[in-house]
Amino acid sequence: MSNVLAIAAVTEAIRQRLERAIHSPDLQDPSPSAKESIFVTVKQPDEFKDMTAPALNLFLYQVTTNPHLANMVMPGSESDVAFPPLALKLHYLLTAYGGDAELTSQRLLGRAITTLHRNPIFSPEDLAGGIAESDLAEQLDRVRVTPMALSTEELSRFWSTFGAPYRVSMAYEASVVLIDPARSERAPLPVLTRGPVNGPVGPWSSSRVEAELVPAAPGIAEVVIEEEETIGAVTIRKRVPRARPGAYIRVLGHALGAGAGVDVSLIVDSARLDAPHALTPTKHTPTELEARLPLAPGNQWLAGLYSIAVVFSEPGLPDRSTAALPFALAPTIALHHTSVLSGPDVYEVNLTVDVSPEIRQGQRISLLIGDRELPSLDSGSSLAFVVPNVAKGTHYVRLRVDGIDSLLVLDYGASLPQFDPTQALQVP
Repeated sequence: MSNVLAIAAVTEAIRQRLERAIHSPDLQDPSPSAKESIFVTVKQPDEFKDMTAPALNLFLYQVTTNPHLANMVMPGSESDVAFPPLALKLHYLLTAYGGDAELTSQRLLGRAITTLHRNPIFSPEDLAGGIAESDLAEQLDRVRVTPMALSTEELSRFWSTFGAPYRVSMAYEASVVLIDPARSERAPLPVLTRGPVNGPVGPWSSSRVEAELVPAAPGIAEVVIEEEETIGAVTIRKRVPRARPGAYIRVLGHALGAGAGVDVSLIVDSARLDAPHALTPTKHTPTELEARLPLAPGNQWLAGLYSIAVVFSEPGLPDRSTAALPFALAPTIALHHTSVLSGPDVYEVNLTVDVSPEIRQGQRISLLIGDRELPSLDSGSSLAFVVPNVAKGTHYVRLRVDGIDSLLVLDYGASLPQFDPTQALQVP
């Protein structure tokens, strides 16, 4: 950050960069013979009414605050209540004067705006070469000069305000300029205790204050769904994106432990259920709870979207619950079909889908064969579909219930996932 000289330091740094560019050779525009007499000034436009010599003028016409850094404590501050710096944006109008030769002013303006386009960022060395008493070069953020677009109406009001003849100009914004408020702040010591140190119940008579990132109240952060798979004589767990009947639900969080006499349960709810389901954890640690969904859910469970929360019950006290997280229960399907040739190289397929959990009346269901979707109003544990115009070959099938699809991929964690062949129709 800088002191109160920051505004003047930025203006002087831009002026010096433009002046060096005007007086330096350029292959695209050889310097005019009278280049030594051309200077970059920082005057008001009305002072150039009778200007007869070529010149560039950099006029600071407005200063605004930077809304993105307003009231923001700078990185490295020792206190989050420190007085924030003053973050500014400086608005300039760059104008070229060519004396009696209009093309000279256009050549000067072209060289000036090209210079700022090539070198829009001002390094600490550039800023240090301006006003010696300014410490703007020490701020972490670089000062960048960016062109601005002013409408014809804005330019007209600008020149009429100063009563000066209109000149073709270019507007720029310089940001960010940070001014240190130079205001001393109180820096209290960290709090170690609350209340009297030697109270009636011991040295810690009230709450002890300690730095801790994990909240003291129980909370859950993730729901992990796993299924068992037996390979030879070994049974392993694999992670899946959606649960199915018999899946394991692992809830990961913090402060999930319970004291003596406290019952812990997993409450699973859905908008379509008559009442929530309570699952008793088979595994319980302070950071993890695990339970298993029923293998034969019948019509007590429905495919769809669910929420799960941890509830602590203690006699004589209200139940305490964590926030809930969502998970999806997907249907499990088995396919039975017959095919009848209905046209050249196309078949009509009569398909029966056995589904678990069974479908309740009112649930939105549809059958997806490849990229085709066939809605249905059926319900129960066995659904019938008639699929016309099915070409010969393999067609993978999914059942979508309340927006949740049956699982089609064998192993989502495999390096090369494959479709489940039991979820495919083989049409002759």
